[in-house]
Amino acid sequence: MPSPELKAIERTPPFSNGSIAKATSGQSADRSPCESYARIALMMILVGVAVRVLMMVLAKGTLIDDAYISLRYARNLCVGRGMVYNVGEHVLGAPPLYVVVLGFLWQVEKLVFGSSGEHIGYFVSGLNVLLTGWAGWLLFRLVRPTPRYLSLLPLMIFCLYLPFTDNGTTGMETPLFILMLLLSLYLLEGRRDWIASVVLGCAVLVRAEGVLWIACVLLSRRLRGKRLSLGLIVPLGMIGAGWAVFGTLYYGSPIPQNALAKSGWIVGMWGSEGLFGHGWKILRAFTLVPSGGAAGASLLEVVLVSGGTLVLSSLFMVGMVRLFRRRNRDLVWGFFFVFSVLFFILGRGATWPSWYAIPPGLSFAIVVSHGLSVLLESDNLRSWRRWNSGRLGPVLGIGLFILLLVGSLVVWQHKRLPYYEILRHGYGATGEYLASVAEDQRLFVNEIGYIGFLADRYIYDAGGMVTKDILDIRRRRRREIDMAETIERLEPDYVVVMSRQSRRFCKGSFATWFSERYELVHVAEPYRTFRKKDRAGDGTIS
Repeated sequence: MPSPELKAIERTPPFSNGSIAKATSGQSADRSPCESYARIALMMILVGVAVRVLMMVLAKGTLIDDAYISLRYARNLCVGRGMVYNVGEHVLGAPPLYVVVLGFLWQVEKLVFGSSGEHIGYFVSGLNVLLTGWAGWLLFRLVRPTPRYLSLLPLMIFCLYLPFTDNGTTGMETPLFILMLLLSLYLLEGRRDWIASVVLGCAVLVRAEGVLWIACVLLSRRLRGKRLSLGLIVPLGMIGAGWAVFGTLYYGSPIPQNALAKSGWIVGMWGSEGLFGHGWKILRAFTLVPSGGAAGASLLEVVLVSGGTLVLSSLFMVGMVRLFRRRNRDLVWGFFFVFSVLFFILGRGATWPSWYAIPPGLSFAIVVSHGLSVLLESDNLRSWRRWNSGRLGPVLGIGLFILLLVGSLVVWQHKRLPYYEILRHGYGATGEYLASVAEDQRLFVNEIGYIGFLADRYIYDAGGMVTKDILDIRRRRRREIDMAETIERLEPDYVVVMSRQSRRFCKGSFATWFSERYELVHVAEPYRTFRKKDRAGDGTIS
């Protein structure tokens, strides 16, 4: 049990100048501690929203490449082609519920501007920023480690840390998914089981990992001694059964093909890194520790990143023990992190920290805050209590706030903003070229997002996310797809590959075959476009 002295500290607002003496003497404060925490939380959320709005404006409404896959589904849905990527081919390569949301935004954008999606990026990013702000407030209301001010730590990370700020404007479904996780817990705490059940069921239609979240919620409730009511089970079962029937009838399977395309069960084993190496990569990615293990990193960077991952993982385990012993409701976040890590390790799937790691990363930060609370309540840290009672604790909090804020803006400007410039010019020029020359012809495209969205033609995608033929090839081979071999088999009318990849076409027997059938017709770095010679005019590069 916390000592009376610690309880007095906890009641003292962390950013005030009060002392233990004032707290223990019963002197009244101008504002209650809860109100002070709420004001700080609201300020963090508003700053986080402002940062995301600034990023959206600087990016000129541009989204990351994968987001345009969902947008193409949404556009086809709105114009009456069905929820498909290639017209006439029913393949689910995007989250269905998120596609419906984007379809609604598409209609709103057309009503407001009367255009064909010219400003859709602003609408998508704007909605995601609003969802992030709502999620931040629910996060503050739900996560309550002891001392209370530690609840501000995961909120600060969520509002200002680069992986979270960046994902608020990429156009992916991550903000909606995180909001649904938080909203389901909020509704369950309010004993509105049937509404929470609907949210849980819909979460699966936003991200496949929603199945893991449902398992964690049910397990956590049973460990806390709460019964699984019919109001919780029945709507969830109806949504699941309804989607299973619809997905099977319309797409042939309720499982999104984009999830299967990146699964190791399709493309093969873990590779040269082995099980341990793959597991360490997943863990490091999901903890959201800044990666220094990439090629070219110095030994010091690798040591710092590895050390930071191990320290934070230790705090996570301490927090899990604390939550399990107390049957705390935040135990569900710990389960979700563990289940997610195991799922990506055993499933041998590709790991993309830019969006797959965001929900587990938030879960990790929440449990780590509980691990810190164990240390702060330890009798061996009396010096910390004296330290926190003065000005140094708030100074550290403000310093972390400024560090996260400035770091997010600076790193985003140097890493993400140039990518958006390349996307608009290189990818955009390629997509517009294909839209002007390729009519009923078939394209093989390495990255199908922005190029496919602008070209609006039938596309074979190298990853097999939206094209049934590609995934069938991968299933038969049981290993990573060979681009050259696939082009030989399908013989598309146009081949669009990155410049560095096109160098492979100049070697071996494939080079002879390819040069006899294709010629270069368009260059817009980083992409090169080749056209079959039997359809090519004079072969002039444009």
